[in-house]
Amino acid sequence: MSKTSERIKWLDIIKGICILFVMLSHSYPPDDYQCFFTPFFISMFFFASGYTFSIKSGFKEFIIGKIYHLICPLFLLGTVRILGMKLLGDIDLFESFKGLLLQISCQKDEMWFVSCLFTASLLLYICIRINKRILYKMNQKVVLLCEAVLFGVMGYYIILFMQVRIIWEFEIACIMFIYMALGYLYKNSEVRYPQYTPFVLFFLYCAQLLLVKNDVDIHSEYFYNPIAFIVSSLLIIIPMIELAKYLERTIMVRPLVFLGQNSLFYFAFSGFVREIFRYVINIFGKLDSHIESLLCTLTMVVVLIIPAIMVNKYTPWLVGKYNFNFLPLKTKLKKLKSNCGRDIDVK
Repeated sequence: MSKTSERIKWLDIIKGICILFVMLSHSYPPDDYQCFFTPFFISMFFFASGYTFSIKSGFKEFIIGKIYHLICPLFLLGTVRILGMKLLGDIDLFESFKGLLLQISCQKDEMWFVSCLFTASLLLYICIRINKRILYKMNQKVVLLCEAVLFGVMGYYIILFMQVRIIWEFEIACIMFIYMALGYLYKNSEVRYPQYTPFVLFFLYCAQLLLVKNDVDIHSEYFYNPIAFIVSSLLIIIPMIELAKYLERTIMVRPLVFLGQNSLFYFAFSGFVREIFRYVINIFGKLDSHIESLLCTLTMVVVLIIPAIMVNKYTPWLVGKYNFNFLPLKTKLKKLKSNCGRDIDVK
């Protein structure tokens, strides 16, 4: 990604909203909170990644980019988390680093979301490339949609029937591939709908949450009702997009964009703030779970603002924001040539 690339505010707002709910989910919230945000707080990250997904580069450049943006932060931030948790408590370093390397669900898989995103991105790249080369006479959007359904079915089959956990979160990535493909298709299609559509879909979303039990833990690979989860997660996509575009015009835009642009940092380090917060709270006595989880989330947001700014300023490579000058000369010249005479890619 070049330094001149632009960001899409409403996508950052979606990421900002989702990382708020990620932190809330890490704050041991009550079930009624989790029931509301579980269908979208992870899947919308993948939708946003699919929207910004590009296959203009070759496979080698694609992999190098993912190494810079995802793999390096995965191991760097994962190592920091492991060493930090070692200071806070007694953990097995060998097992922790083994889990970091293998990225098997719930087996000390530090930064599991990042490895899942890498796997889903790789699957999407391969599918789109194959579709363009082999299926050029067919409707590639329909084919990709069918592939998304097949990958989703395969992911659920591995989780629910085979009950096998594969390295690098493969089975979860198969399910998240659905939302990544939808994000890619949404960007490359002219999707139009009446103004009242988001309200109707949000009403249906809330109605389903009230009428159908939808107990889900994506990381733990627990799906009480997979169909209900899929339906609810699809219903909320358009309302989330329209909410983000509305917030883009309000005073909430700056804090949410900041959270969205630093979602990886907050994902990595909010756990430290949570442990310190719970230690302090336990000294003064327990609070109601509804209040405590919200207060914990707010504390995470505030405490990590300055560290996030410092990382962006002095060590951006830690969160995958590398400087263009670090690229090999051959790659820089290739990018410069490809950008000549055309608009800059929007990432």
